[in-house]
Amino acid sequence: MTERTLRRLIVAVAVLAAIYLAILGANYVAKPHADTGGAFAAMMARLRSDTIVEATVTVPGGNRVDVRRGSAAWTVNGFPADTVRVRQLLDAIAGARAGDLVSQSPATLERLGVTPATAWSVELDGTHTAERFLLATAGSEAGNGYARLPNETRVYEVPALMRAVLTNTLSDWRDKTLAHVDTGAVDRLVVERGGRRSTFGRSGVGWETTDGGKRALDTRRVTDLLSGLATATATGLAPDSMRFVGKESRSIVVVGAHDDTIAAITFVGGAQSWLARAVGSRQVYRVSASLVDRLTPTREDLLAGPKG
Repeated sequence: MTERTLRRLIVAVAVLAAIYLAILGANYVAKPHADTGGAFAAMMARLRSDTIVEATVTVPGGNRVDVRRGSAAWTVNGFPADTVRVRQLLDAIAGARAGDLVSQSPATLERLGVTPATAWSVELDGTHTAERFLLATAGSEAGNGYARLPNETRVYEVPALMRAVLTNTLSDWRDKTLAHVDTGAVDRLVVERGGRRSTFGRSGVGWETTDGGKRALDTRRVTDLLSGLATATATGLAPDSMRFVGKESRSIVVVGAHDDTIAAITFVGGAQSWLARAVGSRQVYRVSASLVDRLTPTREDLLAGPKG
């Protein structure tokens, strides 16, 4: 190979390399990259689920959700908190970490939803620490959230569970338990439905009804009723302005061995729309028609033998 040919070959290779790099640059899309340092990562590392005592989230517009650890139980804005949501909060804090650095440009804050006007402001107070950051309701395709410190423009991904639990509404956080009955303490059930009262009581190792003569009840069906009472849960909270009225009214009273009332729930509604209220409480809940049917069976529903 002559020197002239070699020079031409070198020039051709250089031209091809330049073309390749130009094409690569034109198609390159910057990806988030991990940032293991920084104040945000240090803040996440300080969070501990065993020392957290309060989580306060201020929603855009000014509404606040205040979840607090009490001596016996957690509350949200003074109401009993949903134990499942609390468990999710503790899990989210235990798994807290700073993920990929999404952006560090102030120009991207509004698009990512982490400006003071659009983000949810989060404060997590521990026994010895108080951490604050801004959290967007939007997130990545993987479901992870976007968050930053109030005094920084660096935006990081945070785990999907943290984003989900900290953007719960007050209604989401509220406990929706209608009754939490120790089924072993139940001695008698009194159901009113369609203007008719039915009484079901224990008899030896089984159950019976005394309405219209003593009749044995199907143990499996009674067990299902008691299971429903063990953790009767509503689907949601009714607005304070909603009146507790309906086309139909039903109720169940749970009585103990000493003739003490363990629980009592009244239902009003019809078809697929029902409301419920526990006796002694002013809170009105939305409940499913299937739960109402389960907790207020007819005498015929529970009698031993084939239905119908």
